[in-house]
Amino acid sequence: IVGCGICRNQNKYGLFKIPPLTKPEWRQNFLAQILKGRIVDEKFSKKIESSKVWVCEKHYEPDALYHYATRKVPKEDAIPTLNLPGMSNKTYFPRPINSIVKREQNHQPANIPSTSIKTFSIYTYRQFLQNASMSINNNWQYSLSDQFSTFRLFDSRFQVPKFDLVVDCHLKVTLRVFGWFSTCPFSIMHMPINTILTKLETMNLCVGISSLELVNNDVIRHHTISKLQTVKQSDLSDAFENLVERHFYRSPFCSLLVGHQLKICTHCTSLEKKEMNALKMKQNMQAKPIPLKAPITATSVARLKATILEQRALNKDLTNQISYLQNELDRKSVIVNKELHQDLKSIFDQTDQRRISPFMKLFWEEQMKYLKQHPTQVS
Repeated sequence: IVGCGICRNQNKYGLFKIPPLTKPEWRQNFLAQILKGRIVDEKFSKKIESSKVWVCEKHYEPDALYHYATRKVPKEDAIPTLNLPGMSNKTYFPRPINSIVKREQNHQPANIPSTSIKTFSIYTYRQFLQNASMSINNNWQYSLSDQFSTFRLFDSRFQVPKFDLVVDCHLKVTLRVFGWFSTCPFSIMHMPINTILTKLETMNLCVGISSLELVNNDVIRHHTISKLQTVKQSDLSDAFENLVERHFYRSPFCSLLVGHQLKICTHCTSLEKKEMNALKMKQNMQAKPIPLKAPITATSVARLKATILEQRALNKDLTNQISYLQNELDRKSVIVNKELHQDLKSIFDQTDQRRISPFMKLFWEEQMKYLKQHPTQVS
């Protein structure tokens, strides 16, 4: 049955095969019931002939089945009557003419959508030439031939053409924007050439990367456009001074053309953001001192300066600490006479070295050294 989702894997419901060929009347009534309003194709006809059509118990009345302990069996001459679908191919009849007349009398326009959609498609170069020869924008210079066709748009401020569009005999499109190759954003096979040229005029040139700190980056491409200002005939010697170059710095994947409301393409935006983050990280690294075991030959001058400044600060702190300790020793030391000096020395000599801790041993050794150098002081 069309629309029924019961299958053999679901043991909850029973599946019943169509009546056999030995009972033609039951089989005929069964097929007439399930095929109402249904289109029977060749594949389904073969299934009927081979009796490979099943119907689940959800389409039978409860009284039309024998209920056993483990299974259910349809009664003889029982046919499915429940949950049957409508017609698989419904026929829609037109509205009566009276409704149209009544609507016209009430001055209510009919909102009937148009079913005819005009499409444009070109499959051969000859069709393209026929379309191109019909109407071309006057601002464009074009040349049509059997091998290729060219369309150029010049800007009076620049030497090179703003757009240079070439279509060869295989309908392959080549677009150059101020001398740079770019991908044409429109399909020549699904849009008239005049419409494409008009849309190109409305698009803006990508301004590229604006950060001057990234100009020397190897990833960024330099785009130069020669701009020629008006030169007087009486001053031709200064023509080279009036020649101005406009510079752009772009991503290798720059789109060159963006919408009339945009200024920069997504490729240049993402590259500029990425390179700016890398530049900030590099600047932060240059401000950090290098580790003590880092090779000096592979270290930048800025990091060497930062390391020297850090070491100077550390040395200054250590010098201050040493001076502080020296002052404390001088301030807290005890002045002794010769007899006390001899007593302390004898105490140190008579002490069993094995019974004292390593710290006390170190302390006494340092005191002995100090007494030898300064016999009259004890720290």
